[in-house]
Order: sequence, then C-alpha cells, then structure tokens
Amino acid sequence: VAMSSDDYGPGSQGSLLLCRDVLPRMSSFFHCTSDLSAAAHWAVNSLNLQFSADGDGANDMQIACSFGLLADAQFAQQDVHGAEKLYTQALDMKRTVYGSDAKNADVAETLRKLANVKVLMWDLPGARRLCEEALDMMRSVHGSSAKTRDVARSLYSLGFVSSMMKDLDRAQELFGQALEMMRSMPNLDHAQMDIAMAIQSLADVKLDTHDLDVSCRLYEQVL
Repeated sequence: VAMSSDDYGPGSQGSLLLCRDVLPRMSSFFHCTSDLSAAAHWAVNSLNLQFSADGDGANDMQIACSFGLLADAQFAQQDVHGAEKLYTQALDMKRTVYGSDAKNADVAETLRKLANVKVLMWDLPGARRLCEEALDMMRSVHGSSAKTRDVARSLYSLGFVSSMMKDLDRAQELFGQALEMMRSMPNLDHAQMDIAMAIQSLADVKLDTHDLDVSCRLYEQVL
C-alpha cells in the first residue's frame, strides 16, 4: 500500500487501482490469523477507498467482497446485527452484478453465511429458508450429484438449522450426507475440521434421540 503511493502518487488512479486489489487481501489475511480487529480495519479502509474512487452509488464485485469481508469479521466478533446488514448488502450487490436470478456459487455462499447469522438471531425459519436456497443454488452450479466442499458445507448448514429446530430425522440425514461427501473428497487433510464438526453434530443428534452407543462412538471419533 505504501509502495503504491510512492510509485503512483497518493490518491492517484494507479494507487487506487492497486490498493483496491491489495486491501481486501489484507483483510482476508488478518481474518485467517484471527486478528479480527485488523481484518475489520482493512475491510473498512477498502470500502472507503472504493467509495472515494467510484462514488456512493458504486456497485461492483470488489465492493461486495469488502462488504463480505467486514461481515465475516463482525460475525466472528458476535456483532450479529452488523454482520446481517453487511451480508445483506453484499448479497444485494452480487445479485445486481450477476443478475437477480443468476445461479452462482459466490451468491450461494453469501446466502449460507447470512443463514448462520439468522441462527444466532434465533430466526430459525429464516435461516432454514436461506440454507435451502443456498443448497439448491450450489447443486445448480456444481451439478445435482456433485460432491464438492461447497455442497457439503451447505448440507451441513441446513442440517445444523434442522437440528436447532428439532427436526432430528432430517438433521441426521443431512449430516450423514455432508459427512459422506467430505470423506470422499481429495486432499482430505484440508477437510479434517469440517469432518470433525460434522461427526460431532451427528453425535449430538444421536444423543438427542437417545442412541447413546452410536453417539459415544462418534464422540470418540471426534477426539
């Protein structure tokens, strides 16, 4: 960021173009290192820069991405109302860019994240609706029988909402599908945390249905 100002001049078009690319990456980096205040700081800087360059009516994917990054940071900090507003803004902007009826994995992932916020706000019917829309969209993008991490995560999210709503049969089915899909993927090492979460959630459902032997075995797998 400092070098771009030195090379192009502070506030120059070249500096703005470079910073628009760099600042969201800075936010993503700090989010990955769990430095959420820094992640939020760089996301806000990115938004301010983009609006200063494009005006308040700006409407593009870089701005939508920055909304999403800031929402991620606020969600991780338990600011559910702030995260809800930002995910909604990101979703609206992405639909404007891609088309209101477009089937897109980026839109679907934002729907899934917004559903996670709705869960924390105890809007479980709203969360279920968003999860179902995200899952349908992911399957439209990847194929109805595709086994991808995106689809698996969407299955898991819908399963989690179903378990919260005490629809335990459906939750068990969805967690089982997600777990099977995760285990079938290449590069299994990268999916270990997702797999552990799916096993634990399935164990929780088994516990709620008083299937104690299976629940115990599943918890042991998580450990």
